[in-house]
Amino acid sequence: MTFGFDRIFKVTGGKMAAIALFFVMAGATGSCTSEANNGLSIVWAQVPKADMGGCTIPGTRGMTYLPNGTLDVGLDQAYPYKLYPLVENNLFMAQSMMVEYNTIRVTGSDVKLVPPPGVTFKPDPGCPAEFFHPNPLSIDPAGEAAIGVEAIKPCHVPVLRKMFGVAKPAGLSPAQSAFEIFTAVVRVRGVHGGTEIVSEAFEFPIRVCLGCLQTGFTLKGFEDLGYPNVADCRNLLDNPYTGNPCNIAQDFGPILCCSPDGTKEKIECPGLARGEEQP
Repeated sequence: MTFGFDRIFKVTGGKMAAIALFFVMAGATGSCTSEANNGLSIVWAQVPKADMGGCTIPGTRGMTYLPNGTLDVGLDQAYPYKLYPLVENNLFMAQSMMVEYNTIRVTGSDVKLVPPPGVTFKPDPGCPAEFFHPNPLSIDPAGEAAIGVEAIKPCHVPVLRKMFGVAKPAGLSPAQSAFEIFTAVVRVRGVHGGTEIVSEAFEFPIRVCLGCLQTGFTLKGFEDLGYPNVADCRNLLDNPYTGNPCNIAQDFGPILCCSPDGTKEKIECPGLARGEEQP
């Protein structure tokens, strides 16, 4: 199975192309839409950074990027997959009378969730696989900023979860360790003057799994509590596995869930220890 990582670094155009684009735009009147042009591009996916106040998303490029993602749909809630594309304004500085004409006002992103070959993905009509995610902000010429996109929405998760109980080709592999690669195809929309512009497509692979982030517990006493063997919260004295502090259902684990009443019909993630040390 290939991830298509060679398609991750999709940056459109260069500075000379951006200069030529500006002069074409400057002579245009009214409003039109370009399917793809050099005004906006997605550089890569940013990695959220946990800190004391929560999580921050770097707004400029650095040494760290996220080549692919993971979403565990086997947790206690329908968590979305949150993608943070770094968006670049490729237009050059063109000030006149202290007004900057080449600032681009981003309106949001078009997202298309594509299943792997041989898998049928039929979300509810009210939660389509193609949708628009609003994210208004302005990016100065030659500037960049990170935006937030729900590449997989909460309403998609129940559908994905059910698919693990369906044999292929209609569904996903039911094996605990199995996953399937869904591709989020993202195009950022923005407005430059009276013209709407759209970036080229950015393709981001997401591993969708059932329980894969709820495994890998190596500390003594926790080795056998991996999914689907959910711990009983009443016997849990501590939980050293609380998962990704920014988005607990995605990318990084492990996360230990537990059942408050021991029935495993209802779980909480991460699990809250309720046990007491015996004298």
